[in-house]
Amino acid sequence: MQLQEDIYTGGGVQTHTLWPINKMKTTTIFSIFLFVSIVTQSQIIELSTLLNISTEKRMDNAIGHGLSYSQKLSKNNSIALGFFYKYNHAKYSRVMTPDADPNILEYTKINSKSKCILLRLNYQHYILNREQAKISFGPEISYNYFWGVDNNQSCLTGDSTLSAPKTYQNTGIHKFGFGILTKFEINEIIIKKLSLIINIRPEFLISSFYYGSPVAYSGIIGNVEFSIGLQYKLK
Repeated sequence: MQLQEDIYTGGGVQTHTLWPINKMKTTTIFSIFLFVSIVTQSQIIELSTLLNISTEKRMDNAIGHGLSYSQKLSKNNSIALGFFYKYNHAKYSRVMTPDADPNILEYTKINSKSKCILLRLNYQHYILNREQAKISFGPEISYNYFWGVDNNQSCLTGDSTLSAPKTYQNTGIHKFGFGILTKFEINEIIIKKLSLIINIRPEFLISSFYYGSPVAYSGIIGNVEFSIGLQYKLK
């Protein structure tokens, strides 16, 4: 069926189609079917505890927690959105050449307290999908916001006396992450809807920009994150 109008001209009546009703009905039915098929798939909440191994010393061996929501798209595919929090208290040393003089070295002891909040979005494809165990694999993107405080003490070559501590506020540091998530699931832990999960996340953080103090994190950061937790199937 099509919506039409008749236009009277000197040569008679001309009929013009205003809208293809059949196509509109088909599009509407398909949209409803797609929406219903998504919302009736499994919905899962996941809580996890994590350990982060990083090339950025401020966040190396950081620990944290995560909360994720995932939605099954089909039997073997899903998407997930998660909120995570990491924190670390790191003590390490740095050696630099001040003023481009190779004959003088500056040794700096850094006492850093750093934190990070991040949002992650990932797509997962199940390469093993059995009733008792599952393995999924897929790409992940993230937005990361870092902040914290560094307390530094320095000395130059030949002088063992450390300077008075200097405090640097690391604020407004943003990075975007790209990685791969591999997830292992053991189903029906204690109750039918509860599962044990183990996640492995190698990733790179890039495109840093900041406002405030430019005591910068590394321009490119490599992370490998390990996490363990529980997930509960809502439906």
